[in-house]
Amino acid sequence: MKTKQKKIIKWSVIILVIGTFFTNVCEISSLLCTQFLMDVGQMLAIFSLVSFILSVIIYFLREEIFLSWWKFVKYYLPIAFFLILGFSSGGGGSFSMGNDMEAMVFFTAGLYFIISLVLIAVKSWKLRGK
Repeated sequence: MKTKQKKIIKWSVIILVIGTFFTNVCEISSLLCTQFLMDVGQMLAIFSLVSFILSVIIYFLREEIFLSWWKFVKYYLPIAFFLILGFSSGGGGSFSMGNDMEAMVFFTAGLYFIISLVLIAVKSWKLRGK
């Protein structure tokens, strides 16, 4: 099962690089610069950084902990993605409250990190005696 964990670490790094590139695209060329592209890049960079940190932590723990974390991740990330798009900048989102996409990215990423750490800690504590 360590191969799946290694893949998550590898993809987190790749997506972090892609997200960082899209976030900084305005510094490279003003012709390619759009707010949506920067927002998506920021979202990718932040979530992949958090996933990378959590993946490295989980890599050294038992397989059962990884599997319970993975069940959480595969449902949380799509929900967070659509929630963030709902708060997209430019007033085009369905909740359109101004430029709240950046705040929503940080909120959902922080929530993802905290819930993941709690899930990892609780599962580790339950499996400690086994």
